[in-house]
Amino acid sequence: MLRPHGELFIRTPHHSGDSSWIDPTHRWHLNEQSFHYLDPETDWGSLYSHYTERKWRILSLGVRGPQNIHALLTPRK
Repeated sequence: MLRPHGELFIRTPHHSGDSSWIDPTHRWHLNEQSFHYLDPETDWGSLYSHYTERKWRILSLGVRGPQNIHALLTPRK
């Protein structure tokens, strides 16, 4: 749950990083493009808008270091 105008920060292993594969609890292996499905203003988000009812705006997105994706999102109205 976010406060009004809140921002959601996500850090998750990148699919090419060792930590994505060696931890047995990791069930999904993401890359930075995976987050585009959540934002309807991106190509993937507009093509596959039916994937999620909740829509987000990507404020920043990228791979940090060799293994982690950092995503900063805010909810769309």
